[in-house]
Amino acid sequence: MKTRNAWILACSTILTTTCLSDAATTFLGSIDSDFSNAGNWDNGTPTGSNNGTIENGNTADLGSAYSIGTGRLDVGTNGTSGNLNINNGGTLSTGNGTPGIFVGSGAGSVGTINVNSGGTLSVLGAGADLFLGDSSGGQGFVNVSTGGTLDARKALEIINGKLFFEAVLQTDHKTNSL
Repeated sequence: MKTRNAWILACSTILTTTCLSDAATTFLGSIDSDFSNAGNWDNGTPTGSNNGTIENGNTADLGSAYSIGTGRLDVGTNGTSGNLNINNGGTLSTGNGTPGIFVGSGAGSVGTINVNSGGTLSVLGAGADLFLGDSSGGQGFVNVSTGGTLDARKALEIINGKLFFEAVLQTDHKTNSL
């Protein structure tokens, strides 16, 4: 009987442990639009153990350095829209083992990340990919303004969306050429 009980306890522990996935947190913007303010999320800010979602038409603004570590970030999902503005002085980065950043995932979803002047989106590390849209009809957009930086070192997959880079033409005043 002891052996059977020990076996049941071991199996239930394994099932419980393997069934538990990373926690999830959704940006609500309850206090303000600050991405790094834990009070704006329903379960704290996204981290390696806390995957983040920006949906339901919400917009988050990031103006400081922030790493989601090994977590996943979805912008625009579950058939809704979501927006992330990475502003001057803001850096969003991923780490090794990150599932990636998904912009516009799921049918009817629209996600947008704006990397404004002085902002940086760094998708770094093994397994860290940037996905724009998906085959189920989600649409994803990343807009990189002049002075903004996109550093995607592993993979960038544009499935159903667009990547925009703003360009400013400057004239050479000495030769009057473009």
